[in-house]
Amino acid sequence: MVMVTQAMQELLVASGRVRVALELNVIRLTWLVGGGVLAFIQKSPMLFVLTIGLIQVPAYCFASWRLYRLNLIKWRRELSALLAMVVGFGLGSAASYAGQILLPNL
Repeated sequence: MVMVTQAMQELLVASGRVRVALELNVIRLTWLVGGGVLAFIQKSPMLFVLTIGLIQVPAYCFASWRLYRLNLIKWRRELSALLAMVVGFGLGSAASYAGQILLPNL
């Protein structure tokens, strides 16, 4: 997801929206601090790991919204990228589940 978000950021910067680089970093930092505080309050290290793993999601949503406002986004291409991510997540989860069944002692 980093590659997609980075490409969106570069497109926005190339179209004259230089401020978007700072905005995306602020969104990422806000996500990280909010998730870190929540993980600290709940004493859940896995929540912090999840926060770090999903740090690009709010940046992707914001960049998509900005590109939509500028009529620079092609939703079919974006949906195919999201579909590829969902399929990859599904295959990884299935492989993890199969590994737990086949090798329960690991």
